[in-house]
Amino acid sequence: MSKNVLSVENVTMQFGGVVAVDNLNLEVNEGEIVALIGPNGAGKTTAFNVITGVYAPSNGRVSFKGNCIVRNHPSGKMKKQYKGEHADMYTAQFAPEEALDDEALKAWKEGQKALDSYAFTDHVLAPTPDKITALGMARTFQNIRLFKELSVLDNVKVGLHNHHKYSTLSGILRLPSYYKVEKEMDERAMELLKVFDLDKEFDYKASNLPYGKQRKLEIARALATNPKLLLLDEPLAALDLKLRQYMLLELDRIHDEVGTTFIYVTHDQGEAMSLSDRIAVMNNGVIEQIGTPAEIYENPRTKFVASFIGDTNFFNAKVESLLDGEYCKVDMFGLGEFPSYNEHKLNAGAKVTVSIRPEKFRIFDKKPDADLNSFEAEVIDIVYQGAQTRYWVKAKDHRINIVTQHNRCYLDYKQPTWGDKVWVAWHRDDVTTLPEEAPH
Repeated sequence: MSKNVLSVENVTMQFGGVVAVDNLNLEVNEGEIVALIGPNGAGKTTAFNVITGVYAPSNGRVSFKGNCIVRNHPSGKMKKQYKGEHADMYTAQFAPEEALDDEALKAWKEGQKALDSYAFTDHVLAPTPDKITALGMARTFQNIRLFKELSVLDNVKVGLHNHHKYSTLSGILRLPSYYKVEKEMDERAMELLKVFDLDKEFDYKASNLPYGKQRKLEIARALATNPKLLLLDEPLAALDLKLRQYMLLELDRIHDEVGTTFIYVTHDQGEAMSLSDRIAVMNNGVIEQIGTPAEIYENPRTKFVASFIGDTNFFNAKVESLLDGEYCKVDMFGLGEFPSYNEHKLNAGAKVTVSIRPEKFRIFDKKPDADLNSFEAEVIDIVYQGAQTRYWVKAKDHRINIVTQHNRCYLDYKQPTWGDKVWVAWHRDDVTTLPEEAPH
């Protein structure tokens, strides 16, 4: 069983009357890459700021390696303004939820005593970012934050000072202990720079590096603190396509080499799908779904998740009847009634939204076999994209997006063209049938 590294419980971050993060719950296990994804303003960076001690949350707690490091509950003016849930859950001094033996309880109390020295008040526990780093957590930022007048090597050594120390006196007098520590840091910094392919630029000013290498240097400096958890806030922002693809491979390679747990904030679905073990999709401060990339893509729980992760076609529909097993018959208004997978166990009469990915559709020049759902349509637009072609077809009042993959030479076989009458088909298992009010 994987060991838990981070636990975020019922965290709400409210600024006056605005709820930026609403009842956030997230578990991250050792060695994982977890992507926190959503549109701009979804609350991703705010969640990072709470976890790393930049903000004290309005309510909730964060535990790191089994110890509570952040805790708060609404009080004062916020007690009246608070719009989130669980307002009274953390009013008492935090204590273990599960019974501990005497020795474990003693150790826990000692740890809490030390952590409470970080507290802003008698009920707010929020370590400053430097304390968070000392506990074993590091982060990067959307906007690169380097010591630009220092060398590449010295930027990494800044992170190493967290674990390599010498006395002020030995530094002033240049005692042997000073040179010993400096040598150890130089060697460790060069090891990290080699991992990031920056060792040849070790003596460059950080400001003289290209943008992509500045990104890598910021991550290298964060890893120099030897974190158990690294939080990456849109590390590939503002990179061109080829550099972004290269950096994705680099991040995956670095993760495999150093073994550090990553939480990765992005609004780019492709990045999250390529790099992550699990994805948490945020919208309006709420996590709508957490799962593997395949689970998120193939079985979205809400209309928002289905639309945000990849392309899809939506159809208003109604469940006409239940079929044997895990299927139902849906009336896709204007197109007909079709058997569909019923993963939400919806009852007959329920209003639903049917989601079908563009690549799940197939185009035929005649009516296909009966084991496929199908309807007639007209081709109204075509975009050739090299590896695939994107078609738009019209059926009744629906404009439908279809993607076909080129498994053979595109020129070797007849393709549908503008104005063609075609049959559009899909398998009943390739449908996501969502309730009108999708659950959170």
